[in-house]
Amino acid sequence: MADGKFINTSETTSKVFTKLFEAQILVAMKPATRDGVNPHFRSKYATIDSILGTLYPILETSNLVVNHFPCVYGLMQRITHTESGEYVESYLDFTPFLEQKGPQALAGMITYMRRYMLTSTFLMVTEDDDGETAQGRGRSQTPSVPTPTLPPAPLSPTIGDVLNDLEATKTTQELLAILDKYDEFRKKCSEEYTEMINNKVDTKKRRFQEGR
Repeated sequence: MADGKFINTSETTSKVFTKLFEAQILVAMKPATRDGVNPHFRSKYATIDSILGTLYPILETSNLVVNHFPCVYGLMQRITHTESGEYVESYLDFTPFLEQKGPQALAGMITYMRRYMLTSTFLMVTEDDDGETAQGRGRSQTPSVPTPTLPPAPLSPTIGDVLNDLEATKTTQELLAILDKYDEFRKKCSEEYTEMINNKVDTKKRRFQEGR
């Protein structure tokens, strides 16, 4: 590995790291599809094809190129910013984990480590997969990590504002006007909020029909 280090970079790195950060943000907005199945844990995970399919358009947008080079000590990953030529290389020595000899075990380990390096570099949320080929003993025995639930983006106005305005209406026309006012909110809100709004609207309509 270069200079005995696990990470090697160009003399300047501001552009490549800025673009890498942009790519991480885009990845967070479009996670990889879990198209692989782990029968041992009855869970799904993102295969290398799914990960690359997610990354390719993002890399193009960010002007980044990712290369993987198998070497005598393991796997080298190089991320290059195409416009500036800046790059960052990282090295992963997997040879201590390669218990079995043979091309199938080696190919499985390379694929596994490519997934590992890509998901860790771009902060992709996936579940552990077929370390089985890499380890030569069936599916990975490490339990998969559940996907964390991210908090919803804050909405303005709040559900309280919507319900209060609906409650304050005195006619059907006012009710419809409030629904139109909060049309964007209703399109983006959760099913729970939608049900709360619909219940409030139904209650107000019954009151108007009863003359209350």
